Amino acid sequence: MTIPKLSELAVGRENNLNMIRLLAASLVLYSHSFALVRKGASQVGGGEAIGTLLGSQDGGSIAVNAFFLISGFLVTGSLLKRNDLMFYIRARMLRLFPALFVSLVLTIFVLGPLVSTLRAAEYLSSGQTYRFLLNNLSLWRADYLLPGVFQDQPNTSPNGSLWTLPMEGRMYLLVATIWLLRGFSARWLFNLVAIFGLIFTISWPQINPFILDQRECFIVAAFFLVGMLVYVNMDILPINGGIAAFLFLLCLLAHGQSSFDVMFGVALAYGVFWLGFSPKIGFFNRIGDYSYGIYVYAFPIQQLYVHFFGEISSLKLFALSMPTTLLVAMASWHYLEKPALSLKRRQSAPLSAGPMESASRPSKA
Repeated sequence: MTIPKLSELAVGRENNLNMIRLLAASLVLYSHSFALVRKGASQVGGGEAIGTLLGSQDGGSIAVNAFFLISGFLVTGSLLKRNDLMFYIRARMLRLFPALFVSLVLTIFVLGPLVSTLRAAEYLSSGQTYRFLLNNLSLWRADYLLPGVFQDQPNTSPNGSLWTLPMEGRMYLLVATIWLLRGFSARWLFNLVAIFGLIFTISWPQINPFILDQRECFIVAAFFLVGMLVYVNMDILPINGGIAAFLFLLCLLAHGQSSFDVMFGVALAYGVFWLGFSPKIGFFNRIGDYSYGIYVYAFPIQQLYVHFFGEISSLKLFALSMPTTLLVAMASWHYLEKPALSLKRRQSAPLSAGPMESASRPSKA
């Protein structure tokens, strides 16, 4: 039996990437339900199951790695299919900023005065209040504190999830930089650049200009680079459920050994693309993409529940915050994010760096 290549499966818009991203965003929310409660309360109903099982990583870290893997795949395709840098920049901005801006404004000007230990006038006159807005909108380095907000809770940040967005922005810049330097002009050249980039990122992350000084940042950057490699080489990458199962079996055999994290990363990456393109589900593409909304709104919603309930179990926090966040994310998608994304279709004069010869590419980006 001939095993299909990814390029044969990734045709048109019928894929399960929205489903995977929705599951990943929900998994981040689930994982944070254990990280945000008071000590002792987290043990009601048990610990975070995935972290307990794997030991070296929890559900949230796995979900974020999957996000960056898919993002590297899709945004590379977005630029290479159209060969238009201005469209690429506009599309990336329209995807990230609308929901982020609304989330920040609601957090700062609604949630903040409601829960801050400072008087409203003192809170609103603090420079930190506006630095939180400007720093997080800059997508260069996240800001995690608002004056007097959640200072008596186990986690004092109104939105700790924001740490990934500067890394996302830097990875978008990386793709544009490689394109401008004609790094996509030939497959062998890009593969050489990307493999060197992976080695450089893992070995010397502290001197990589695209990496923030956190361990998690070079990990997600590595997954983003793998997503880019998969896109460029999709016409030679076989996709088969048997291969995915074999890789996860190797993970089971390597559990507890020093090689486990690397093996799990390989299995995760392959499994995402098998699940994303091999089974034809498609339902989630018809309802919308709620994953980003869940990601940017969940943390402050969960922090509010912790603030008002005090001693709350992790599972109760998850049961309360998941439907609340999903409703907010659905409204955000249909009334904010989707209308904003429609603006990216306006034509611009392409800034060309030359096409790369390649197989057919997926049309969803």
